[in-house]
Amino acid sequence: MSEHAARAAAPPPDAVWLGLDLGTQSARCVAVDSAGTVLAAASRPLTGRREGRRHEQDPEQWWSALAAACRAATGALDDPARVRGLALDATSGTILLADASGTPLTPGLMYDDGRAAEQAARVNTAGAAVWRELGYRSMQPSWALPKLRWLLDHAAYPADARLLHQADLITWRLAGHQVASDASHALKSGYHLLEERWPARVLAELDVPEGLLPDVVRPGTVIGAVCARAAAATGIPAGTAIVAGM
Repeated sequence: MSEHAARAAAPPPDAVWLGLDLGTQSARCVAVDSAGTVLAAASRPLTGRREGRRHEQDPEQWWSALAAACRAATGALDDPARVRGLALDATSGTILLADASGTPLTPGLMYDDGRAAEQAARVNTAGAAVWRELGYRSMQPSWALPKLRWLLDHAAYPADARLLHQADLITWRLAGHQVASDASHALKSGYHLLEERWPARVLAELDVPEGLLPDVVRPGTVIGAVCARAAAATGIPAGTAIVAGM
């Protein structure tokens, strides 16, 4: 790379970048500069419900808690207009179903929810060859695809329902419309990381409708920009780039 190209590719020295995180107990926002120096940070608590093998959270709380953390962190910056981009990570294997407008239809089934043992057996029979190829051999009941099949087994949903990973609900709210999921969060839903596609034969055998599944991109891909409504809720400037996390 030439010296000119290197300078062109370098992030602006005064830029601020936001890292958003949804954990089990809190939602967090950290603001850093282009050198990685932490400029501001804030968190807000999350609560859940546990009953036997079940572990659920309210998806609306993910948004309200994370929006509050973002307002606190961006409010501590000397100039929030310096924010150039953000990325979000969340708990792996946490899912919900939403309608076509992004409104949750189910609780969030958390990463360690183990209710889907029966469905996991079916998933592992249908996808055995693919799971071996991808190196993890079998899916656990807490993984997203068995839990998706559990949801489909226990209620009827509209034809335009959508599978959302935990991060997907937040990126939808930030952009104001559905944007692509990322390959990291989609792994436990059965996404084929080597071929970069959903395994259509396996999902058809499991009666998982193709239209239920999000588009998927690699982490690091710009997937949208913060809309005006989300900017008002979070303090993140409208137009800020949303980058697929992991």
